Amino acid sequence: MVLRLLTYNIHKAIGTDRRYRPERVAEILHQSGADILCLQEVDFSVPRSHNDDLAHRLAEALGFHCSLGLNVFLKRGAYGNAILSKYPIVHTENLNITWGIKKARGCLMSRIETPAGDVAVLNMHLGLAGFERIRQVRMILESSFLQTVQSLPTVIVGDTNDRAEKVDRLFNRKGYVDTSSVRTRPTVAKKSVQLPDWRKLKNIKDIKEIRSLGIPVDLQTFPSYSPFPLIRIDKVFVNNRFEIRAHEVIRNGHTRIASDHLPVQVDLHVV
Repeated sequence: MVLRLLTYNIHKAIGTDRRYRPERVAEILHQSGADILCLQEVDFSVPRSHNDDLAHRLAEALGFHCSLGLNVFLKRGAYGNAILSKYPIVHTENLNITWGIKKARGCLMSRIETPAGDVAVLNMHLGLAGFERIRQVRMILESSFLQTVQSLPTVIVGDTNDRAEKVDRLFNRKGYVDTSSVRTRPTVAKKSVQLPDWRKLKNIKDIKEIRSLGIPVDLQTFPSYSPFPLIRIDKVFVNNRFEIRAHEVIRNGHTRIASDHLPVQVDLHVV
């Protein structure tokens, strides 16, 4: 059986045009044809998003099951990660991976009952500091939930905020493979280069300049509004119970506006 999974930082359904439009996000999710949706930055009862329960609103629009893990609590409302699934979610827990005084972060962990058997899905949103992300990944890999599902097909996804691929190496050591490995990547430039600050992306107009840095343009996910997104921070890792069939960043007129991130979808065969 092939499962299609999508990970997407929806930015509270507030697009790059600064408009709250959950229907745009719902349409993107529907058109993807994904069976399991892992969303980050999902609002719950926050004024900026009309006090909606955004996760359940999107789930109802798709006819999906839903689990929500709130991490950041505001004066009014909160936001966090959500997992939406075509198949029943039989167990969910939310792991607090906040480091010290840094912004609250979490990893929503669910077991989903599919026609091919149970699968484990972990949806994370890591911090902005390198040392913070390392600690957070270790907390996820050492979690009791992951120990109890170690025999199941397992996928760990989300917004890693890591463009240096340091967290990738931690997952690799534990047997989790980056699904983008199914794609052929351009050869990286031989000499060491300093990547441009993403805030200066608007000044980059020539795709040849980006390719000269060894950047696989079609795999990049942030920022969505740039002519050529430069950073790949939205990632999917799987254990050896999955065979990777496809990995695609969805970039079109809708996804360039609906959020500042681009969604990533993968097709996985349960083995």
